[in-house]
Amino acid sequence: GISVKGFADKLFSDTNFQAVWFSDEITSITSGLFYGNTNIRYVDGLGIKEIQDESFYNCSRLYTVNFPEVIEIGKKAFYGTTQLSGISFEDCTLIEQYAFYGSIIRYVDLPNVKTICAYAFEKCPCIYSFNVSELIELRGRLYKDGVWYADNRFLQQASVYDVLNFENLKSIPYGCFYQANIKRIEFSNIKSIGSLPITYCKKPFYGSITIVLPSTLEECGLDADKYKVGDFL
Repeated sequence: GISVKGFADKLFSDTNFQAVWFSDEITSITSGLFYGNTNIRYVDGLGIKEIQDESFYNCSRLYTVNFPEVIEIGKKAFYGTTQLSGISFEDCTLIEQYAFYGSIIRYVDLPNVKTICAYAFEKCPCIYSFNVSELIELRGRLYKDGVWYADNRFLQQASVYDVLNFENLKSIPYGCFYQANIKRIEFSNIKSIGSLPITYCKKPFYGSITIVLPSTLEECGLDADKYKVGDFL
């Protein structure tokens, strides 16, 4: 038989498939493979290690994916997947920029993710569970001279109904939670917080935001005048 190792870009962007199962020998969802497909509902790939840029861009009916061995998720990979119920990628270590922008995901289970890039979960309106317990880097959106810098805003304008617990993060860049709906944020080992990471968080559901800062904190750019007493513990 024919052995298939990969696919052309946007190959399935205009098909009527509602479900696709990839064989174990397929290790990558190529760039834009399902780009703009409004029919696909379910995709399964036990051997998938990488989901490249814009693989499921604006797949507005995509509901469930099963990629238990995926390691990296590319830019805008699930951008605009407005029916995606949730994600659970146990081995994933990298989430690229805008990966889940505008998705209606209700749970995020990324227990081994190490790096989340800018705007990854921006405008996700109803996240009820958010597990990134091994996260060590929130990467800025610009790269120069070997350094990632500028704002991150990975949860900008998102709504998170879970307690956000960052056990391993050492620094928070500019604007991470800009205009987000968040109840409580806990930092265990943070050393540096950039300016405006939490400023202008919307608070219609909880009345106030609780931010727990540890004794390890050395540098804080929080604009104190934007908050009232009791917002920090």
